Amino acid sequence: MKTVKASFPVLDMSCAACANAVEKELKKQPGVKHAEVSYASASALVEFDEETIDPQQLKIAVRQLGYDLEITEYNHKKIRETELENFRKLKTKTFASLALSAPVMVIAMGWIHHKAANLTLWVLTSAILLLGKRFFVHAWKMALKKQAGMDTLVAISTGTAYLLSSLITFFPEIAKPYFGIHTYYEPAAMVIAFVLLGKFLEEQSRLKATDYMDELSSMLPDSAIRIVNGREEHTPLQLLRPGDLLLGRTGDRVAVDGMVEDGNAWVDESLLTGESLPVAKEKGHQVFAGALIVDGSFTYRAQSTGAESRFSKILTLVENAKSSKPAVQRIADQISAVFVPVVLTISLMTLLLWLIFGGKEFLLTGISCTLAVLVVACPCALGLATPTAVVNAIGSAARRGILIKNAQSLEIASTVKHVFFDKTGTVTTGKLRIKNINYYHQDKKTFVDQLLVAMEMHSNHPIAGAVLEYFKGLTPEIALDQVRYIPGKGAEAIHKGLKYYLGSSLWMNQILIQSQSKPSTNEQSHFFLFTDTEVLASVTLSDSIRPEIKEAVKKLEELGIGTSIISGDSHDSVTMIAREAGIKNYYSQCSPEEKLIIINDWKKRGITVAMAGDGINDSAALSTADLGIAMGSGAHLALESSQVIVKDDNPKHIAWIFGYSKKVRTIIYQNLFWAFFYNILAIPIAAGALYPSFSILLKPHWAGAAMALSSVSVVANSLRLRNHSPDTKVL
Repeated sequence: MKTVKASFPVLDMSCAACANAVEKELKKQPGVKHAEVSYASASALVEFDEETIDPQQLKIAVRQLGYDLEITEYNHKKIRETELENFRKLKTKTFASLALSAPVMVIAMGWIHHKAANLTLWVLTSAILLLGKRFFVHAWKMALKKQAGMDTLVAISTGTAYLLSSLITFFPEIAKPYFGIHTYYEPAAMVIAFVLLGKFLEEQSRLKATDYMDELSSMLPDSAIRIVNGREEHTPLQLLRPGDLLLGRTGDRVAVDGMVEDGNAWVDESLLTGESLPVAKEKGHQVFAGALIVDGSFTYRAQSTGAESRFSKILTLVENAKSSKPAVQRIADQISAVFVPVVLTISLMTLLLWLIFGGKEFLLTGISCTLAVLVVACPCALGLATPTAVVNAIGSAARRGILIKNAQSLEIASTVKHVFFDKTGTVTTGKLRIKNINYYHQDKKTFVDQLLVAMEMHSNHPIAGAVLEYFKGLTPEIALDQVRYIPGKGAEAIHKGLKYYLGSSLWMNQILIQSQSKPSTNEQSHFFLFTDTEVLASVTLSDSIRPEIKEAVKKLEELGIGTSIISGDSHDSVTMIAREAGIKNYYSQCSPEEKLIIINDWKKRGITVAMAGDGINDSAALSTADLGIAMGSGAHLALESSQVIVKDDNPKHIAWIFGYSKKVRTIIYQNLFWAFFYNILAIPIAAGALYPSFSILLKPHWAGAAMALSSVSVVANSLRLRNHSPDTKVL
C-alpha cells in the first residue's frame, strides 16, 4: 500500500453544498483514505492509495457529478487560464440574465393579463433559463448520485415556475380554473439572475486576489546550463537529474538544490530563508533552487531536482495547507448540507398535507403552495449575504491599501488572538543599514571612512548601498590605485602600495591567518576592513524597522491581540529588532517547516492565529495560520498563500483590519440572520399555514416578490459598509 496526499483544483463549483457533494463522492471512492474539499479555495485535498486508485479515476468520479478535477501536475498556468475563461463566461451570462430579467419584471407588473405579454415573458425567461443551464445540469447529475445541493433548489423552483407559467400561457383554458391568469415567469427569471450575480461577485473577488498565481513559474528558470564533457548546453528543468554539473552566473536563479563544486558568488536566499543579507557561497556550500546569484559565478552539482527540491516541497506545503478546511468552513458546509434536504422535505410534505386534508380538489392548490415553498426558500438572500458584504468591504479596505480575498478572511480576522510577524520585509523594511562601525585605531577614523566610501562607490552590491547611505555626502579625498571586487568574498584595493581588504570574517581569517591581531567575531559583525597584518574596522549591519510598527503593536495590544516575531534570521538580529519594535515574544533561526510547527502548536492550544510575512519561506506558514497577511512588496507565492494583502507594506494596516473585520462580521451575521429568519417565517406561510384560520395563501408570484425583497434587504444592509471611510477610526 502506497498512500499519497495531493491537492487538486476543483472546477465549476457554485456553492458550499457543491463542495460538500464533491467531498462525499471522493470519500466513497475505493482507496481514498481522506478527502477535504474547500469551496473557498476551489480545491480538494485527497489522501489515497495509488495502488488502488489513481487521479484519473478521481477525475471521472467528480465529472459524473457535473464538476471537474484538474489533475495536471505543476500546470498552474493551464489551471489559471481555465479559471479565467470560466469567469468570462460567467460574467457574460450574469449581465445577460440581469438585462433580460429587467423587462420581465416590468412586463409582469404591468401587462400580466395580456397574451402577447405572456408570450414575450416566455421568450425572455426561456433565454434566462438557458443562461442558467448549469444549475439544471448539476442538479440532474447530483440527483443521479442521490445527492442534493443549492443547484437542486434553483433547478426545481425555477423549472416548476417556468413549466407552470408555460401551461398558463399556451393552455389558458385548462389552467385558468385552477391557477387563474397569473404567470410566474418573474420568480423563475429573478432566481436565475440573482444566483448568477452572487456567484459572479464571489468569483470576481477571489480571482482579483489570486492574480499572482500565474507568475509563480517565474520563480524558477525554465532551463539551466548543464556542463557535459566540458561543453555548456541549455537543458529544460524537467530533464535535470541528480549528479548533473550545472553553471550559475550573476543574475541567474539556482535551478535545483545542489553543492558548489568550483567558484564563488554572493547569493540572495531571501526568497527561501527571509534573510535580507546576501550569503557568500564557495566550494562545499549548499545552494537551493530559487536563490538568486547576485554577484559572481560557480558550478554546482545537482542533488535534489523536481518535486524533491526545497522550493517544490515548500510549494507542496502551501498547496496542502490551502486545501485544508478551517472549522468555520466545515460549519458552513454542514448548514448547507442540511438546508437543502430540509426544504425539499417541507415542499413534499406541503403537497401531501394539502392532498390529505383537502382532497383531490385541492391538488392544484397544493402544487401552487409547493411551488411557493420552493421559490420562497430559494437561496438568493443566503447566496448574496456574504458576497455583497465582501465586495463592499473590499472596496472600503482597498482605499486604505488592503486587499481582502474572501468573507471567511474577515470573519476569522475578527477572532484572531495572536499575530506572528516575519522579521524581514514585515517588521523591517528589508533594506540594509549600518548600525555601528567599530574603529580599532581611532587616529585612523577619517581615513577609514574615506577608504570605505572609495572602495564601495562603484559597486552595486547591497552592502555597498548601505555604506554609501551611511556616509551620504562624504566625498573621499584619497585616490585608489586599483579596486577589484571578488565575488563571494568582498573588495580589494591598493592605496600607496598597501593592499586593503573589505569583506567577510571568513576571508579576513584566511588573510590574517598568521596574524595575532585577529578580533573575535560575532553574528552581528557582518564585514571587516583590514590589511595583510591588522584589522582597521568592523561594520555591524542591521535591517531598519518600519516606522509604523511600534504603533501597530500598541494598537494590537489594545485590541487584546498578542504579537510574536518568527524569523529565519540569527538570534542576535531577531532579538535586536524585537526590542526596537516592542515585541516581547520571538522565535529565531526558523526554517519554513519549523514555522509551520510553531503555528500549529499555537492553534492546538485553541488560539486563533494570524501570520504576516512576505517571502516564499513564509508561504506555508501563511497558509497554515488561521489568517495569512502578506506585505504587497513580497514574494508572489506569499501573496498567493495569504488571505489579506497589505499593498503599501504599512504594518498599521494590519492592526486596522482586525478592528474593521468586527464591523464586517456584524454585517455578514445580520445578513445571514435575516436570510434564515426570512426562510423560517416565509416557508410556513408559503406552505399554507395561514389558510385554515385566515384563508391566506402566498401565491408563487408573491413568493417571488418576497424572495426579491429579502435579497434587496441583504444588499441594502451590505451597502452600509461603503460609508466606511478609510480614515474612519475602528480601533
